[in-house]
Amino acid sequence: MRHLVTRSVSIIIAIALIAGGVWLGTAMAQEETSSAGVIHQANGDIVFENAGMSGLPSARYQAFDQFAGEHPEITTALARNPRLIENDSFINSHPALADFLRTYPDVAGDFAKNPGNYVDMPLAVAASVKNNPIEPQ
Repeated sequence: MRHLVTRSVSIIIAIALIAGGVWLGTAMAQEETSSAGVIHQANGDIVFENAGMSGLPSARYQAFDQFAGEHPEITTALARNPRLIENDSFINSHPALADFLRTYPDVAGDFAKNPGNYVDMPLAVAASVKNNPIEPQ
């Protein structure tokens, strides 16, 4: 009797392993990933490529990054309240920011549209800006 139970359990385990292997083989045949960033599927290929930097105002971002490194207190204030980029009294009270915006006049408008491209905002601030976009003056 004991031999029969052991044999039955062994057969059940073998069937489960075979069925699992068949299922896994079928799944692998349907979706195969190559090292070139392509997923091959039955209905076509999905190619993953680097988006690149073309079309991005990288000079603006690099200039702002340098400014941020030299003036972390201003950058922190802008991260907490991105609307300050359009506030004349804030800009005038920070001569370094005023000089920067005169040198890079496109930054203020772009910052107002996409502050997250320039500073890491707290989630609550990002949600607020998303729900109530910054209006240019």
